[in-house]
Amino acid sequence: MKKNSKYLVLILLIIIASLGVSYAYFAANIINKDNKTVISTGKIDISIDDAKLEGKDIAPIYDEDYEMLAFHKNFVIRSTSNTLNSCVKIYLNISHIDKELASKYLKYKLISTSGEKEGNFIEAKDNEKMLLLDKIFIESGKSIYYDLYIWLSYQDDVDQSNILGREMISNLYVEGLDVRNRETCEK
Repeated sequence: MKKNSKYLVLILLIIIASLGVSYAYFAANIINKDNKTVISTGKIDISIDDAKLEGKDIAPIYDEDYEMLAFHKNFVIRSTSNTLNSCVKIYLNISHIDKELASKYLKYKLISTSGEKEGNFIEAKDNEKMLLLDKIFIESGKSIYYDLYIWLSYQDDVDQSNILGREMISNLYVEGLDVRNRETCEK
């Protein structure tokens, strides 16, 4: 009988120990239920100061006269402080463009302190974003100033009367991704 009682006591101790450990584990989880660990990721907060484009009655001009005679728009891309560094793309969000304007004769030039890019609207389509500039690095709390010129390029040897009286409705649009540094953005 002594042998059986030893086993019985040992089994009861194991059961009591198991229940005690299980209770302590569940009690600790319930106690820690209200203790929260908060992990906060960074954010990107970039904006464009004035995205609206309104050019009316644009007449064809020679390309070399764009600075004096083309539709001109100044705008600024800003990154607020307490935000991540960003790699930005600038788009022209085209709501509508008459098919005659979607040509090599409607041109643009985008200028900033970091460089310039020019192109045309030959592949522009209704309800699409047309990429103007890519891989622009902007640091937290900084701003980049731009000049956008849009004009009809006059060609002496081409009848461009079908381009006149046409319409394009668009606005500027920016997108950004977080990056650590300029080199990461330029890859």
